[in-house]
Amino acid sequence: MKEKDKQDKDSPNNLTHHLSPRTKFFTSRFKLLHHQPNTTSGFSATLFEDTQDNNQKILSIRGTEFPSGIFNDIAEADVSLALDSLPNHQYIDMLKFYCECVDKYPSLHKDNNLIIVGHSLGGALAQMLTLSLATPNSKGNIKEVYTFNSPGAKNLKPLNLDNVYEIDSTILS
Repeated sequence: MKEKDKQDKDSPNNLTHHLSPRTKFFTSRFKLLHHQPNTTSGFSATLFEDTQDNNQKILSIRGTEFPSGIFNDIAEADVSLALDSLPNHQYIDMLKFYCECVDKYPSLHKDNNLIIVGHSLGGALAQMLTLSLATPNSKGNIKEVYTFNSPGAKNLKPLNLDNVYEIDSTILS
């Protein structure tokens, strides 16, 4: 395929001509490494790599999904959070996804190598994952955490995990 065909917006070989400039920028900078579509609990997340920032890994956790996530996200997870209770099914699915990511990308488990991002319910899950991976004396592999419009996880009690990756076969199977 000729380079000109890839760039010509009328060419059938150009698959990006309809994308917005923001989408083109995003897809040119961030590489999708691993994606978890909705589980039965409603959990969904994606691991990205920032190709313009030393291949920084970013774990993005989706929040409440409307309207298809009404039962799992709202009836179970969001109500649990409102009652200061852990949304157990999504939490366990998140830990499984994290372990899959570490299996595929072992460098993810190294110190200061992961940015976690979440919105709404995903923000609460991002906080819970951070609390599960970090200790009072070490932030573990967490570089930064960003949450948007999410409830706080301060009073929630996630499993006390020193190292989620090592307990994969014990708790998560």
